[in-house]
Amino acid sequence: MSLGTLLHKSLGVVLDAPVLQALSLGYGEQQRPPGVAGPAHQVLQRHFTLSGTDLAETLTDSFICALSAIDDELNGGYLGRALGTRLSRSYQSRIPAYILEPFAVTHALDMAARKALCQQLHRYSVSLLYSCERLFPAIELPDPDIAELLVSEADGLSQQFLERIEQVHGPLPEGLYALLVYRELLGDAVLYFFREMLARDPRVQATYDALRRVGLRPTARQLDSRLIKLQQRQSRLQKALTQVLLTRDRARRNTLIEQLDQLDDLLASVWAHQARWRTFQQQCADWRGYLAVLPSELQHAVVNTVLPFDHSTEAHPEVLPAALLARRQQPAGTTPPQPARQTTYDVPFIHGWCAQRIQQHQQHIAAALGRSVTFQDFFQDGTAAPEMVVIPPGRFLMGSPGGEARRADNERQHAVSLSQPFAIGKYPVTFAEYDRFCIATGREQPGSSGWGRGRRPVINVSWYDAMAYCQWLSRMTGEAYRLPSEAEWEYTCRAGTTTDYHFGETITRSEANFQPEDVDFSEWIKDAKTTPVDQFAANPWGVHDCHGNVFEWTGSEYDKHYTGAEQQLLDADAPDDLRRVVRGGSWYFYSWWVHSAARFWLLPDSRNFLQGFRLARSL
Repeated sequence: MSLGTLLHKSLGVVLDAPVLQALSLGYGEQQRPPGVAGPAHQVLQRHFTLSGTDLAETLTDSFICALSAIDDELNGGYLGRALGTRLSRSYQSRIPAYILEPFAVTHALDMAARKALCQQLHRYSVSLLYSCERLFPAIELPDPDIAELLVSEADGLSQQFLERIEQVHGPLPEGLYALLVYRELLGDAVLYFFREMLARDPRVQATYDALRRVGLRPTARQLDSRLIKLQQRQSRLQKALTQVLLTRDRARRNTLIEQLDQLDDLLASVWAHQARWRTFQQQCADWRGYLAVLPSELQHAVVNTVLPFDHSTEAHPEVLPAALLARRQQPAGTTPPQPARQTTYDVPFIHGWCAQRIQQHQQHIAAALGRSVTFQDFFQDGTAAPEMVVIPPGRFLMGSPGGEARRADNERQHAVSLSQPFAIGKYPVTFAEYDRFCIATGREQPGSSGWGRGRRPVINVSWYDAMAYCQWLSRMTGEAYRLPSEAEWEYTCRAGTTTDYHFGETITRSEANFQPEDVDFSEWIKDAKTTPVDQFAANPWGVHDCHGNVFEWTGSEYDKHYTGAEQQLLDADAPDDLRRVVRGGSWYFYSWWVHSAARFWLLPDSRNFLQGFRLARSL
C-alpha cells in the first residue's frame, strides 16, 4: 500500500467521512460516486488546505506519541515518572486491561511470556522512534485528494501501519506484530493523536467551522436526530420495496434495492465509526498529557531511556532533555508517583459452572482478600454502609446466544474477561439508604409514587443522582464506590449461568417482579409497583433483584454492537448526550425485558418510576 492511500484512509477517519456522507444524504441526494462533488466535497475542497508536507509531519508526530504512549503503558510508566504528575492519571491500567490481558489469555501467555513481550515492544519502540521520520517522508505524501478521502475504507489500519514499518525496518517478531494489531491498538492510537493534533491546527478549525455552517458538523444530539431521519428513510425504502416485489416492475425494484443497499452500508459504517472512535477515546482518555509534550521530547526520552524492563527502575535524569526535566512537578527529595500495582489472579472461564463451584470460587477470592463474601463498610460515625458482595474475577460469554427466544439484535454474544475482583451491592440501593444521603446533603428526596420507602429500591433518580450518591458514600467511608460497568453487571447477574435467567429458562412471579403476560393489563396495573429488595431469592453469588423490580443504571455508555464500551466506565462529567446503559428490566416490563442479556439505554438526566441503581466498589 502506498503512503498516499494510508494517508487518505487515516484522514477519512479523522474527518468523520462516513458521517459526512450520511449527512450529505440528508440534503435529499442520492449517494454520489467517487469524484462527483457533493456538499461535503465542496466544503473540503475549498477549506481543507493542509498540504502533503504538513500531513507527513503531523502523521510522524502522531506515530511518535502513539508508540511512546503504548510503550509507556505496557512497560510500567517509566516515561510518565520522568514527566511527573502531568501524565500520572494515565496509569490506570486501561491499555493493559483492555489489550494486554485479553491478548495474553487468547494467546495463552503466562506472566514470563507477557513480560518478555513487553520487553520486546520496548526494544523495538526505541529502534522505530530513532528513525521514524523515514516512515512518513513528505516526498512520498502527495496533497490529499478530497474525492478519495470521502470514499476510503479505514479498516485494518494497524496492519497497514505495520506493513509500512516492515517495508522500512524489516519484519517484526510474530508476537509483537500480533499484539500491535490486536483490537486495532497501533492504528487507533496513531489516529487518536492524529485527530487531536489536526484539531488544533487553525486551518482544520476553519474547515470544521465551514462544515458546521452548512450542517455537516452538528452536535451529538443533532447528529442522532439526523441519523434517525435516515433510518426512517430506510424504513420507507423497505416498505416501498415490499410493495414493488408484488408487481412486475423490475426496473423500480432494482433501483430500490440499490438505494437500500447504499443506505444500509452507509448507516452501518456510521455506527461502526462512532462506536470505534468513542471506545478508543475512553481507553485513551488520559493520554491528553502526552499532547502537552513536544513529540521531539517524547522521542528523545524514549530513545535515550534504554532501560531493562523493571517496574521499580527510574528513568535516569541524565538521559532526559532539559525541557522534560523542567516539566517534572515533584518537589525535591520526593519519589515520583508509581503506577498502581494489581494482584494477579487466576481468571477461569466460569460460563456454565454449577452454583456450588461458583460459590467456592467466590469464597476463595474473598478469603484471599481477607474479608467475608458479604461485608459492609462503615461511616465515620460507626454506622454501617450498604451491604456488598465480593465478586471474583472470571471470563464469561456476555450477551445472548442466537437461539435464545425473543433475543434482541443488541445482545451479540462475545467473550469478556474481568481480571480483578470487585464488590457489588447485595441489593439495589434502597430509599432508606438514599434518603440518608439526601438529608445529609440537603438534596431533595425523590418521590416514591406512593408505594412506600424503606426497603423498596429508590426510584426517580437520574444517572447524575446515582453518581452523586457514589461520590458522597466514597467520602463518608473512605472507599471507592461507583456504578458497575455493564459487563460487571451482567457477569454478576449470570453468576456462571448460561440460561435466560439465573434460575433457568423460564420465570414466574414468585421469582421476580415483572409484568405477567397472561393477566389483563388494566387489572394488573391497579396494584403494580416495586417490591422490597429482599423479597426474592438471591442468585449463586448471593445478589438479589437482578431480574425485574427496577432498571439499574450502569457506569457504561450504550454501544449497540458491543465494541468495548461495556467494559468501560464514564467519568461523572461525561457529555450529557451520551446514552447510558440500564440493566435488569423493571416491574413494568414483560419477562423478555428482564432476562440476563436484556439491555436498554436512557439519557443521564432521565428520572422516572422504573429506574434505580446498584452500587459497585473497587477492591
